[in-house]
Amino acid sequence: MGFNLKAREVTLWDDGEALFSTNTRATIGKALVAILSDKNLDKTKNQYVYLSSYITSQKEILAICEKVTGTKWKIVERVDASERMKKVHEELKNNDFSSALDLLRVATYGKEKELCKWENTWNKELCLADQSLEDDIAALF
Repeated sequence: MGFNLKAREVTLWDDGEALFSTNTRATIGKALVAILSDKNLDKTKNQYVYLSSYITSQKEILAICEKVTGTKWKIVERVDASERMKKVHEELKNNDFSSALDLLRVATYGKEKELCKWENTWNKELCLADQSLEDDIAALF
């Protein structure tokens, strides 16, 4: 995600405001149990099951990190997602796959895309409780 918790540093993509869905391991585990239950097995069979513990942004996470740590974090880099995507495409054309992961970052954090923001999730159908992003981030420190 671009966050170095120990050093209190972050790399922001574009303006850091692109919204994306993210999940905790607990949400994924509870969802798997619910999906495999007799109640939901037929409903979820051969379906894409979208989950989202939170819809957030890098900027929101940064603000929470600064709040719970009581320190100002350093933005070590600002990545232009469109420019980075062009560069990765050129690298891929030359059989250089070392930066291919950046395509996922562009899709997630790039302000023009927001391809990883799930509006219609199965959270309610699977009886997944709402969570507190601030509490979950605070638990990391």
